[in-house]
Amino acid sequence: PVTQEVAGSSPVRSAIIMLNFLSTLIFSFQLGIIFYQVLIFSFHLRDHPSIADFRALANKSFTLFFGYLLVLNILLLLISFLQQSYFLHYIGLIAFVHALLGLVLVPLMKFFSNRDMGKAFSFCHMVSLYITLYLAISSMVGLYQILFHLNA
Repeated sequence: PVTQEVAGSSPVRSAIIMLNFLSTLIFSFQLGIIFYQVLIFSFHLRDHPSIADFRALANKSFTLFFGYLLVLNILLLLISFLQQSYFLHYIGLIAFVHALLGLVLVPLMKFFSNRDMGKAFSFCHMVSLYITLYLAISSMVGLYQILFHLNA
């Protein structure tokens, strides 16, 4: 942990500010990716209501979506180990596990949808929605923690 007298020195203060900026940037990118994915799917469903078009888009974009979230959460986890907030350690670790689970669920959902296993696909889909919602809420909480409570 960084003590108050060490944190007041210029190089340490600069490092803390840079780590806070990087964490804020990662949380913001994560929220942007989630909202972008929601917008893509809502506009695509409005223009192309057939299920074949939806499956083609979902197969391409969900892997990229959860892959980007996994990379961002790996960076967030590594940055959180350099910071003094245990809350950010917790958010980084749990968000990494959720993003990894989301990436694992994509091939499972594709397998279940190709085999017409409706209940298993619905369960996997609900878990992926939970993961996306959790990642969005944890990003908002992480931004709030960094921007309003870290220096308090």
